[in-house]
Amino acid sequence: MTGSGDIEVAPRPAHVPPDLVVDFDYRDFPGHDSDVHLAWKRLHQGPDLFWSPRHGGYWVATRADDIDVMQIDHERFSYRSITVPSEPVGTRTTPVGAA
Repeated sequence: MTGSGDIEVAPRPAHVPPDLVVDFDYRDFPGHDSDVHLAWKRLHQGPDLFWSPRHGGYWVATRADDIDVMQIDHERFSYRSITVPSEPVGTRTTPVGAA
C-alpha cells in the first residue's frame, strides 16, 4: 500500500522485522474515498500487526483482540506517544474548552 504527498518516511528501525513493514498512510490509503470500511478490511489480508514508515513511523494493529490487549497491558505497550505523527517533546496544547 502506498500513501501520497510530502510525508515524513522513517527508516526501518533495527528491531522491526522487514516482513512487518507495510507502506501504509492512514490518512490516504487505497479505496478509502469510495468505501472506507472495505478499504480497512483489506488490511486483514496482511499481517495482524505491522509497522508503517509513514508519518515518522508507527505500529498498526488490525485485529480487535490485539487492540484490546494493547489498551490494557501497560507493562508491554507504551503510551509515551499516542499521536501520529508523534508530538515533539514539550509541545503545548490548548486545554479543551479554552477560548
